[in-house]
Amino acid sequence: MTHLGTNPKLMSSLSYFDQAFKIKEGKLRIFVPLCGKTQDLRWIYDQGHEVVGLDGVEKPIFEIFKEQGTQGTTLKGNEGGLPFYASDDGHLKIYHCDLFALDPEICGKFDGIWDCVSIIAILAVEREKYAKLIIKSLSNEPSGFLIDTIQYDQTFP
Repeated sequence: MTHLGTNPKLMSSLSYFDQAFKIKEGKLRIFVPLCGKTQDLRWIYDQGHEVVGLDGVEKPIFEIFKEQGTQGTTLKGNEGGLPFYASDDGHLKIYHCDLFALDPEICGKFDGIWDCVSIIAILAVEREKYAKLIIKSLSNEPSGFLIDTIQYDQTFP
């Protein structure tokens, strides 16, 4: 399957997860915070991994299931007050909530985290809180955090 729009850095990095960790017989649980409707979710899913996204806006969640041809466009459940949508096989799940509402005690921990936009979308004053959430969300097993970010003048409006 062609994965147009998938971040090339992710495509080269996921093999890093596979080779470095060998967790769960090669199947990892990857978290993508503030995922929107990134094509990266489908690419991770197609690699045979479980992918969990999170977005505060519901529209992109519906669109990603529709555009990527993944079944499961209806609300599948609510875990600890966090509504989520999921593919029929359960390997793609997207929570619809505020990022800081995520509780690893409820949704589980992750073998890896792919952050391609959330760190730059979060206010600078909340980045330490974000970092603590990410650390708390990683499993106790060997795990990894891949981040794609930019450096910019944050004083510029």
